[in-house]
Amino acid sequence: MSNKIKSLLYFTCFVATCIFYYQMEQKNEIENQIVKKEVNASNSKDIAKVASEDMAGFN
Repeated sequence: MSNKIKSLLYFTCFVATCIFYYQMEQKNEIENQIVKKEVNASNSKDIAKVASEDMAGFN
């Protein structure tokens, strides 16, 4: 193979690898945001439950 073809092949592999890792990073970031929202929702439900139990004692 000529050097020009090898260079083009290496460059193509490099670009494909960059795109692959970028997409993986985006996927991880989205999953982390979903987990944070689930944790926050869970904490909100726990706080609401404790608050309603506390208020039940005052009735």
